[in-house]
Amino acid sequence: MLRRSGIVTATREGSTVVYELAGGDVAELMRAARRILTEMLAGQNELLAELRDTSRAPSRTVPQDASPATSEAAGNGAE
Repeated sequence: MLRRSGIVTATREGSTVVYELAGGDVAELMRAARRILTEMLAGQNELLAELRDTSRAPSRTVPQDASPATSEAAGNGAE
């Protein structure tokens, strides 16, 4: 597929086929793609680290007995 689309060239050396990038433009394109993908992965790794940090943090929940509504209702019912 890459050879048919002109991205690589192939030459046979005995029983071995050697593939090379077709030209400088293709090499430049591959470098740009690698840089973009590397930056995207770095951003995803940072996001993953943040998500892991937040999942380790203790959750802040208010116990049901300590809520103001429950305390007031209990006080009003006792009087």
